[in-house]
Amino acid sequence: MPTENIILLDVPTSEDINRKDYNAKIVAPVREALKEKKGQAKVLLSIYGIPLRVGSVELSDDEKTEVKKLDLEIQERQVVLKHLQAEAFVEAILTRIWPDTTSDAAHWRSKESAGTKAS
Repeated sequence: MPTENIILLDVPTSEDINRKDYNAKIVAPVREALKEKKGQAKVLLSIYGIPLRVGSVELSDDEKTEVKKLDLEIQERQVVLKHLQAEAFVEAILTRIWPDTTSDAAHWRSKESAGTKAS
């Protein structure tokens, strides 16, 4: 391999590298070196000593806040879903026991819901 095609990188000796160091110590220097060889480089060869795994992207404070908000919303919706599944299960059982009372069960359930909203 011609020496003019070698890109020297200052990277940690471990197999892992965090995202910030990856961008600064690998991506930026490689991009810069490849600018000069536009269209000529067809293969990048990494050798022993280059980290194998790149860490995940760090979230900003705003993104972390949004994730917490969405997690709470997911939890609330899961509670509602479990409640609806329980209601559907009870209605299915009532329909099997008393096939003619399906509309009655729905009627009583709606009355019960109205009563809990008023209190």
